[in-house]
Amino acid sequence: MRVLVVWELGGGFGHVASLAGIAQQLLEGGHEPVFVLRDLSLADSVLGAAGYRSLQAPVWLPRTSGLPPAANYAELLCRYGYRDSAGLAGVARAWRALYELVAPDALLLNHAPTALLAARGLGIRTVAYGTGFECPPPITPMPGLPVAEARLRESEERVLACANEMLSRLGLPTLRSFADIARVDEQLLCTFRELDPYRQARLGPQYLGPLLNWDNAAEPVWPAGRGPRVYAFLDSRVAGFQVVLSQLAESGCRVLLRAPGVAADQQPHYAGPGLAFPEPLHVMTAAGQADAILSHGGHGTTAAALLAGCPQLLLPQQGEQALVARAVAHLGAGLLVRDAHEVGARLLEVTGQPDFRRAARVFARSHEGFTAQQPIATLVRRVTAVAPRAASRR
Repeated sequence: MRVLVVWELGGGFGHVASLAGIAQQLLEGGHEPVFVLRDLSLADSVLGAAGYRSLQAPVWLPRTSGLPPAANYAELLCRYGYRDSAGLAGVARAWRALYELVAPDALLLNHAPTALLAARGLGIRTVAYGTGFECPPPITPMPGLPVAEARLRESEERVLACANEMLSRLGLPTLRSFADIARVDEQLLCTFRELDPYRQARLGPQYLGPLLNWDNAAEPVWPAGRGPRVYAFLDSRVAGFQVVLSQLAESGCRVLLRAPGVAADQQPHYAGPGLAFPEPLHVMTAAGQADAILSHGGHGTTAAALLAGCPQLLLPQQGEQALVARAVAHLGAGLLVRDAHEVGARLLEVTGQPDFRRAARVFARSHEGFTAQQPIATLVRRVTAVAPRAASRR
């Protein structure tokens, strides 16, 4: 069985971190994995050495300006072509051509709405997987931020009209409602219920737990001293990065900083007695030793910290990260901070008040049976649960 593993929207290493594990289990089951990825620059370190086939995903490149922060899933899609049916049709045609070339028996889709629409009428099994944010419930209207319901419905109607016009251009079956944009043969939630922003709107879902993979990662070596140990995972390209560095330097904490975007030859310029740039770390081990985790609220890092019972300081940079950060704050296992200038003081608050660690440990105990292999095994079992189209045609 040939399984096409697709990643279309979003950014960050979390989208590719688990791919080697998925590929290995597919191969062990006698199946053939092929990957179509938004960002191939992240893929080689995970998939390259094993020789898996990886292709560039057809993606929407024009930048859309002048839109307010997205209040629901429809407004998020407006940033990826769902205001321009002709342009979107070009992307969808590329997906159709790719399916014809690869001839997959099943699609395993990670945050891939246009790839899913382009598969309409082909008879390919579709399984969506990802965080709660990446797998919205197929209901209308979908949940959104606390804004007027009229706005949520209007944005869904606008995106539905655009999607249907695009599908009509390609001669494909149109959608009856906006909910159909997320409708697949099976949806697999790779998160915990506590981190799912749509948990109140779902009907009895099974939560598989997060996709965590740190094979060949290094053990942490902390800077010398007596200050609190902090593992930080930050994007060096975001506004305020330099401010955060200065806050960390002044905090007196001993910091291991992972900052994609800071080249190796630049790292000595930022490093100091209390701040070091490690090789990729085994995050669960680092979280188990740390007094706090500092991040933007990426799903994988946040879930790993909770599983390790480690309190967190979260500095979100976009909508999904903000939802994850709010969930952690609601649990009492960390703090959400908006201003980079407050990072130092808030870190000392998180490391100095035992209530944060107690709440994180309560979460960890409630999920102590979880293993990183469980969700990957379930993904592979479910996507290959139906006999291949190719076999039935023969």
